Amino acid sequence: LQTIPQLDTSKVNMSKAGTYTITVAYAGKTKNVPIVIKEKNITVKSLVVEKAKLTYEVGDVLNTDDLTVKAVYSDGTEEKITGYNVNTSSVNMNQSGVKSFTVSYGTYESTVYITVNPHVVSFDANGGDRVTVHQRTFSSHNSRFIVLPNAFYSGYKFLGWFTEKEGGDKVTIATQVTKSMTLYAQWESTLP
Repeated sequence: LQTIPQLDTSKVNMSKAGTYTITVAYAGKTKNVPIVIKEKNITVKSLVVEKAKLTYEVGDVLNTDDLTVKAVYSDGTEEKITGYNVNTSSVNMNQSGVKSFTVSYGTYESTVYITVNPHVVSFDANGGDRVTVHQRTFSSHNSRFIVLPNAFYSGYKFLGWFTEKEGGDKVTIATQVTKSMTLYAQWESTLP
C-alpha cells in the first residue's frame, strides 16, 4: 500500500503575483516548497463601445452619459471600464446627417456613429380639400420657412397655418423650425 503525498496550498493566492509556500507531507516527513506566481501578461486588445441612444433630431443635445465602454483583453475576457475619454468636438448637432465621435482609452480608440435626423414639418388640411405640400424637411436647426404651402377648402377662407387644430400659434415665414411638428390649416366660412 502506497502513501499519497498531502499538499497544503491554503496560503497560495493564485490570482496575485508573489512568492508562496506549499507544504508537502509524505511518509511522516514535511517539506516547505517555495513557488512563484507571476503576473499574467494580459493587454488590452480593443474597445467595445455601446450607446443606448443612436438617433437624434437636429438641435438636440448629444448626451454621452449612456455609453458603456468595455476593454477586450488579449485572453478574450472583457471588463467594463471607466477613465476613458470622449471627443465630440467635431459633432455638429445643428445639421442633419450621420455623425461620429471617438472614445479612447490609453492608446485604443473606438468610433461611435449616430444619426441626426432633420426636422419634419407636416401640413394637415384640417378638413380642407387639399394642401399643395404635405411635408417639408429641415436639415438645419432654427431654419425658417421660405414659402408656406397653400391649402384649399370649398366655401372657406384659408386663415393660415397654426400649431393647433383650433387656436394655437400662427406660423409665418419668420417662424424658426426648432422641432418636428404638424401644422394645421385653419378656416373661416365664406358662406352666408
